[in-house]
Amino acid sequence: MTKWRWSAVTIAIASFCGAMTIPAADSGYFLTARQKGQLVWRGQIQDSESTWYDIWIVPGYVESLRGARQGFEEAGRSLREYVEPQKYRDIRRQSRQCFDAAWDDCIVDFTIEGTPRAWRNYLGKAQDRVNQRVFGWWMAYPWALMQGTVENVVRVPVGLSAAAIAVGAGVAGVPAYHATNSGFKAAWIATFDGLLWPANVCAWTTVIAPPLAFLGQKPAPSRVDGFWVRMVEDTTGPNASALAALVAWGAMLEREVGPLEEQREGLARETESQLSALRDEMRRVNQQDSTAKAAISHAERARVDSTRALPRVAALLDSLARENWSENRLNRNRETIKAALVERGLTEEQATRTIRLLERYPPPSRQTRRAPTDLEKTDPVRESVNVIETLE
Repeated sequence: MTKWRWSAVTIAIASFCGAMTIPAADSGYFLTARQKGQLVWRGQIQDSESTWYDIWIVPGYVESLRGARQGFEEAGRSLREYVEPQKYRDIRRQSRQCFDAAWDDCIVDFTIEGTPRAWRNYLGKAQDRVNQRVFGWWMAYPWALMQGTVENVVRVPVGLSAAAIAVGAGVAGVPAYHATNSGFKAAWIATFDGLLWPANVCAWTTVIAPPLAFLGQKPAPSRVDGFWVRMVEDTTGPNASALAALVAWGAMLEREVGPLEEQREGLARETESQLSALRDEMRRVNQQDSTAKAAISHAERARVDSTRALPRVAALLDSLARENWSENRLNRNRETIKAALVERGLTEEQATRTIRLLERYPPPSRQTRRAPTDLEKTDPVRESVNVIETLE
């Protein structure tokens, strides 16, 4: 027990000595009555030098009142929308958009024009299959009839229903939304920003401010951490002595290091001039490169077209067309083709370049469209579902 008593005495003496060594600007410990009131009311404290300190964890009653005022002002601005013409212009504009969507998109484009467009699409594909005499070509028109019928059964009701919904939104939905949105927003802001949040700030101030006001130490510049306690920036203009000191220091800086700053500015201008010249040169080179590449591509295409037109190449192209060398087939057999080119006497580099040329100028193919890589079987029910899913 004696040991703990002496430890306490030692700590007290050390604390007293530390307090005695505080600089004059930090003299005194407890807040004055005026500073206590400032802390409770504003959450800030002013020292004898007229410097304000903001205490982070003490919002103050002023903050609560300010929040309440701002909340109710914002709620009032929301309610004022009912007497401003912008709300009614928005109702008219958005209702017109709904009516336009109902007629232009749902009725005209989707239903009236979409129906014959779908029939032309299905019958056109059927005609292509008949002309090409693909396997089962005699089923092309019945299949197209099934596709068009299923689409019509879905398209017309969907288009009319969507139009009815759009008209209903324009007649009732848009006005109802604008009739309630400002009032609901005002009630929300007034409740939470104007009442609940300021009440929370007030309650916390009531809990935390009195203990700190009676037990807290006077703030000073040496005890400011920039987070828990911050010095409030002075927004008033400087006094004559402060301005004179600042001007004197600025004049000294200009006299001592002004020439070096001038050198830095000159170097920056020279560097920018050199960079500008380099950028101009890069643009010229890029333009020259683009022009040269375009000329090469034009000559390349002309050479390919003239080669295809040679009579001795016709049989080779016809053989390639029968094989249907599609893009996917070329990609799948890339290494095999490259190996065959090497066996023919080409180097690795020449073989790689030949592959690129084959991809750029693919051989002719009798296949009218790209074959799917993962073809699924179909039936009338599955195709009907596909027709509905791709409806547009």
